[in-house]
Amino acid sequence: MKKILSLLLFLGIVAVVNAEQRNYDVEYSYVEAIRNREAGNFSASVYILGSILRVDSACSACYYELSRIYRESGAIPQAINFAARSYALDTANYWYLKNYIDLVLSVGDTLAALPLLRRLIHMPNAGVDDLIMFASLSVDYKDYRSEGQNVVLNLSRAYEAPEVLHLFFLYRKLSGEAFKSLSSFLDSCVIVYPDYPVFVLDRAVLFAENKKFRQSRHIFMNILQTDTFYYDAIYAFARYFGSNRDEKFVFDYFDKFFSGVDPDSRQLLLTRMIRANNVVFDRYLSDRLTDFASRDTFSESFFDAAFDFYWRRNQMESLIVLGQRFVNLYPDNISAWGRFILPLFVLGKFNTLDSILTYRPQAFNSPFAMYVAGMIYYRRNDYIRSRDYFVRCLKVEGNFGYKPVAVNMLADYYYRNGMRDSAFYYYEMAVQQDFADETILNNYAYYLSLTGRNLNKAEMMARAAVMKYPKNSAFLDTYAWILYLLRRYDEALIYMQKALKYMGDDERRELLEHYAAILYCSGNQKKADKLMRSLFSDPTQRTQFFKTTIICD
Repeated sequence: MKKILSLLLFLGIVAVVNAEQRNYDVEYSYVEAIRNREAGNFSASVYILGSILRVDSACSACYYELSRIYRESGAIPQAINFAARSYALDTANYWYLKNYIDLVLSVGDTLAALPLLRRLIHMPNAGVDDLIMFASLSVDYKDYRSEGQNVVLNLSRAYEAPEVLHLFFLYRKLSGEAFKSLSSFLDSCVIVYPDYPVFVLDRAVLFAENKKFRQSRHIFMNILQTDTFYYDAIYAFARYFGSNRDEKFVFDYFDKFFSGVDPDSRQLLLTRMIRANNVVFDRYLSDRLTDFASRDTFSESFFDAAFDFYWRRNQMESLIVLGQRFVNLYPDNISAWGRFILPLFVLGKFNTLDSILTYRPQAFNSPFAMYVAGMIYYRRNDYIRSRDYFVRCLKVEGNFGYKPVAVNMLADYYYRNGMRDSAFYYYEMAVQQDFADETILNNYAYYLSLTGRNLNKAEMMARAAVMKYPKNSAFLDTYAWILYLLRRYDEALIYMQKALKYMGDDERRELLEHYAAILYCSGNQKKADKLMRSLFSDPTQRTQFFKTTIICD
């Protein structure tokens, strides 16, 4: 018994020693990671922090440091992800939450930041700046406005800072206070704080909002015609003054600023302008953004924002210029290649896409690019490689909008090559995984009708397609033909007549043949015979059609 107790005691001591050694190793590694980060050796720091997390996955400080590293290197999405993890592991840590909020705000997601800020201002470490930030952001959101106003009222009793008075003015304006009262309040603020330009800008905006444009313009010009760049002022001016002369003034204002600043400052301001939702700013960016991108080495996150800007405006040629620059700067970035490939595909520039696919096939590893590669090989009649890319598309996790097209291309390939069961396998996959669109439902139903099997299932799918698109002649034809095969001739005739109403010239022959068969079986033999004579001048062809297609009881 003594031996057993001694052994247990020994093992317990060893476990404690090992745990203490492991904690020491983790602490030492963490210090090394911080030292490397501060020295700018980010890769080493990331490696060390990753090693710590493999030992201790709940190291909130490690996630916090990773978010700081990725933030400094411009990889904001990854930084946000790590910041969220650090905060989730330690929700009482002020600095983790503060870091998370700052990152969310850096991508312009104010609505996501506000509930986080609401928690922050109730933490013991929260300061006046946090309260002011919450109140400032709450102005534009009704759900937070009342709480923001209470924060400002409490601040105004304790602090007579100009920032607080500015917010106090904004909330008074939102409450509907009279113009004269607000104007008098701003006049007094300008006198007390002559070096705080926000009050002067508030006056310019207040006059513009009350249709006093002459006075407003005069105030704006006093602000803007100086050597100091003032973003909020030019933004407000562009909102209220939109003549050609005013637009030229805004363009010249930005040109002057951009010509004298470094690329990092240009990137920060351009990103802010992209997110501003200002019509005059948008026209400036549409005209100048690709020029800036072609000269400066901007971050990947900036290119993403710029791409979204042009995509929303359907400016495909600009997207191609931007995409070319993106992949030149970041040739190993798969997302960059996807951004470049998209406008080329939309504009049908298949020669360029062919060249990229030939000389850099690894560029086609993003989900959309895989779909494009499948289409390129399909156009080349290289159906085996086309098939392989479409199969890869179907392996993309989550919601990928081109899966239905990939299914249709695969099913078409297999059906035309006599592999009917493989075609049905992919159709059934789309139905079971709930990404079958109306085209898949129609095509699946049509191919089932050709086999003469599962006609009730085919009828349900064809009906769903017709209900969604009641004027699609192909869908109507499929549904009518399946009803015909089910011997529901009167219903088939109704839908066939609708199909003929909407048909195009390229499908006229096939639809009229179906119509002739349906007419015959629905009791309109004379009309059907006349139509068959017009379709088949050769009596032998008519006889063959009658034998193979007319299936009346």
